[in-house]
Parts: sequence; C-alpha cells; structure tokens
Amino acid sequence: MNRTCTTVTLFFKYITGHHCPHILQIGCLKMNTSSYTQAIGSYSIVPVIKEALKMRVTAVLLVLIKLCVAQDDECGVVPMTQWVGQASLRTDLLHNPVDLVIIQHSVYGACTTDEDCEKAVRGTREYHITKKGFTDIGTSFLVGGNGKVYEGAGWSLIGAHTRHYNNLSIGISFLGDFRKTLPTSEALQATKDLISCGVSHNFLAQTYRLIGHKQVVQTESPGTELQREIETWSHWVDNV
Repeated sequence: MNRTCTTVTLFFKYITGHHCPHILQIGCLKMNTSSYTQAIGSYSIVPVIKEALKMRVTAVLLVLIKLCVAQDDECGVVPMTQWVGQASLRTDLLHNPVDLVIIQHSVYGACTTDEDCEKAVRGTREYHITKKGFTDIGTSFLVGGNGKVYEGAGWSLIGAHTRHYNNLSIGISFLGDFRKTLPTSEALQATKDLISCGVSHNFLAQTYRLIGHKQVVQTESPGTELQREIETWSHWVDNV
C-alpha cells in the first residue's frame, strides 16, 4: 500500500468511524477495472469509483464516505458505531455473496428492550475480546428480543463464530437461551428480514443454505426449540 493510500484509509476511518474494508479496497488498493469488479462483486458503483480515482484524493475520500455511510442503513442493522462507538477491528474480507447462514444462540443476554439489548451486545463483545482473545466480536449479526439486529463482523468481514466455516458463512446469533423456548416473534421476523435483505443486496447467494450451529459443531446451539423452528424455514438443509 502506497503512502497516499495509507493516508486516505486511516483518515477515512478516523473521521467517519466506518471500516468498510471492501469499499476502501476498491477505492484505494485496486486501481484497474478488473480489480474493481472483483472487489465490489455486483455493486453498480464501479464507474463512480473509477471516475473519482481520476480526481484528487479528497474527492475519492468523499465518495468512499458516501458509499460506506449508506451501507449502515442497509437491512435496518444497528451499526457497531452506534452500539459501541467504533467500527469493527476485524480486517479480513469475507467474499460476497455468501451461500451459508449459520443460526446460533448466545445462551446469556436475553433482552426485550433497546437498552438491555445494547448492553447484552456490548457484554458479548467484551467477552469475546477479553476471555476468548478474539480481535473483535465474533458473530456476524446478533438479534435481540426487541426485534433489532446488531452488527458484529457484518456482511463484509470474516468473523469467529463457527470453526472451519468462518470464511464461508454468515453467523447470526439470537440473544438468549432457546433450548426450551423460542425467540420473540419480533426477533424471528427480524432475522428473516435480514436474510431476505442480504439476498437482495447480493451479500447472500439466491441459493443460500441455512443450518443450525449444532449441525457442524459439537454444541447445543441454537437450542432445541430454535433448531426446530429454523428447520421449517425454506432454505434449511439437513447437511452441508
């Protein structure tokens, strides 16, 4: 990475709080049309980036800010910059579209109010960093009983939620213990909406497969009742 690229990347993250690694890769690290296409996937902004790169670094920066800030509003996800005050510390890129969704539960942290759910998500992040030694929160997304989805590693970064599958999947964790009960109807609907939005934005493949955590790891997650529920969802498969 050249000096200009490094400056743009660091300054961008400093003033916006957005990590947005795939966009930065397009605008800064990749300088030819084929690389744009490879990095951006199916996004329709390649011409915009290409033109911006002919301008001054300031212009490039402004385009990147606009693109990344817009992504926080996609799918109604509460961004990390809102619930913890900073972007993810993760840097490894997840190739989109992803064709595997893994459903989990957190066991602890059941919540039904915005205040309690944000507290639970922050607690999960602290546990992952201080106790598990993770770079940042491992799950791609977390879903509260309040019907809100909280950004973790998100659509574009490789998380740490399912060994051997982290670079191949999106991990969605319901906050709470669902061995004997189901998540709220709001949480279930929010997850279905998140997945549908992921497909429409090409973060997830049209033919994605959905499984429970216990199907690939020795664990009770996502809990007996939640596992039974997701087995009724259209994209669930019994084996990967």
